[in-house]
Amino acid sequence: MSRPPLRLEHHLGELRRRIITYLVVFLPVAVWFFFHATMLTHFLLLASGGRVHQLIFIGPTEIFFTYIKAALTASLIVTSPVLLYQLAAFVWPGLTVSERRLVASYAPAALVLLWMGAAFAFFVFAPVVFRFLMSFTGPLVHPMITYSNYVDFIIGLIVPLALVFEFPLVVMTLTRLGVISSSWLRQKRRMAIFIVFVLAAAFAPPDLLSMLVMASPMLILYEAGVWLAVLAERQRRREQERAQDPPDQGLSS
Repeated sequence: MSRPPLRLEHHLGELRRRIITYLVVFLPVAVWFFFHATMLTHFLLLASGGRVHQLIFIGPTEIFFTYIKAALTASLIVTSPVLLYQLAAFVWPGLTVSERRLVASYAPAALVLLWMGAAFAFFVFAPVVFRFLMSFTGPLVHPMITYSNYVDFIIGLIVPLALVFEFPLVVMTLTRLGVISSSWLRQKRRMAIFIVFVLAAAFAPPDLLSMLVMASPMLILYEAGVWLAVLAERQRRREQERAQDPPDQGLSS
């Protein structure tokens, strides 16, 4: 009767230890970014492609809390490898051998794809968006963007595209698990292209260049997902063939 509570207490204790370990790394980095807010602001302005040179704040506490938000976000991105490791270490004891193999092989790729998506959103897509939005300014209309609105806007661009870049890895994982197949992805290619351009039209500025800038990586990621699905199917078949081999083969003597 006492084992389940003890096991639950052990898991909660392990989770608490992992969280504390991560916070020991995360909080000092966030504090460093907070006290270097000017440098962080200069970096954030790069996303505008040189079209925003100065930000304002209109409330007494706005700048303080926006500095905190920007510092926490920057720290989360920088310390994401530590976070990913702590999550993997927490679930590792409860995984099977095949699941551990998946985590060990896919976790680094997931981190790289996440960073690639964030970099694409920041350095490529955001300047295109600002180019379009700033084109509406004129002699009677001058942009006066608040710091909080700017940070929220940049985060709103980075998060969706960073998640979109995880698509090939999701496809490969689902294929390894037998949920989808490469042939199914090929059959749905036209539908995927249609959905991609609908999303690009919905989230990108309404001009052809912006739509192509947003749609192109998603189409490339879809095609990459198809080929990765083929590789995952081959690996899955090899694992099934090894599992079907008799365990006592070669032990006739």
